[in-house]
Amino acid sequence: MKMNLDGFYRSDNVSERIKLGREIVRNNPDFYSDKVRHEIYDSLEKKSGNTDSNALEDLFYHSIYCYWANGAITDEFFYYSFAEKSDQEIRKYITTREKLMYVKHLDSKDDLYILNDKYETYKKLPLYYKRDVICIYNEDDYPIFKQFVEAHQEFVVKPKNLGRARGVHYASVKDFSEEQIRLFFEDLLYEGMQNEKKYKESIDNSVVLEELIDEDPLLAQFHPGSVNALRITSVLVGDKVNIWRPWIKTGRGDNFVTAAFVGSPCAGIDVETGRINTHGRTENGEDFEKHPDSGVQFIGFQIPQWEGLVTMVKEMALQLPTLRYIGWDIVLSKKGWCVMEANDKAEFVHQFIWEEPMKDEFEQLIQWKLPDGFWWEN
Repeated sequence: MKMNLDGFYRSDNVSERIKLGREIVRNNPDFYSDKVRHEIYDSLEKKSGNTDSNALEDLFYHSIYCYWANGAITDEFFYYSFAEKSDQEIRKYITTREKLMYVKHLDSKDDLYILNDKYETYKKLPLYYKRDVICIYNEDDYPIFKQFVEAHQEFVVKPKNLGRARGVHYASVKDFSEEQIRLFFEDLLYEGMQNEKKYKESIDNSVVLEELIDEDPLLAQFHPGSVNALRITSVLVGDKVNIWRPWIKTGRGDNFVTAAFVGSPCAGIDVETGRINTHGRTENGEDFEKHPDSGVQFIGFQIPQWEGLVTMVKEMALQLPTLRYIGWDIVLSKKGWCVMEANDKAEFVHQFIWEEPMKDEFEQLIQWKLPDGFWWEN
């Protein structure tokens, strides 16, 4: 869809930004359909907590401006406080659309399917998962499914090519009859079909089933009700694998999933020592010295077996040399460190965890800069 962005420019004046956002929406009614506008308004209301219609309207158009001026999605508009920042300040941050340009530069387009498809990642690196993983595509896969659930009555369900924890959930077939297991299998196929309809990223109705990770008590103490994962970002420069700004995402409340996107408290880790060096922070702007549920203190917590984890990530990264930027989700299980999944478009939430922009730092690491101009011009 061709956008009409004639006369668009950057500004530090809030009123001008709102005006420019308004013009973009008015000039591109097909892009900003009622559905799209509703989704943005809903997100703005949840993030801001504001119910005043005039204030929400201003936020709506201001966020539209920031998307086209800086490539920032609605979530980033809030958790980086872009509404209060100058254009020069904003441009020091890595935003979603700019992230995609880094990925395009660093990762081979032909090999991205390995990370876009959770089952393909598993097939490339099965020894590092340390658990059983299957993928079901259609009715023909019932024998594989039945064999899996006979061994693992509790498991995790994941759409094979969706990110941001969408569609991920716990499942159980405990005490199910043969007929109930068959019906459950059919429900999973239907669930995959619904994901395919609901999310534009979904390319088919395949679903990945994974044996539950039995987490080591040392990290489970943050939140025993979920799996507390480490996000380890590997950046391959030449023949050297760099571990860049690792962090931990901890579970919370009754949420089975841990992800920044669902409000998990996330904390930064010193790459040299493996010791947590920030408070736990969420995308909603919350700041925790201690975990809100367990009371475990963040700063100073030593990640166990840190050197072994770094070694494992570097080994895996070298096995995928055409994918130079990977966000690994790693868990310490009772069997040792294991891969939860790997991400090609891993978010740069490092910036809200450490409360600082990181564009210069990241570009120095990869020895490449974004081209001049707006992201949509490149």
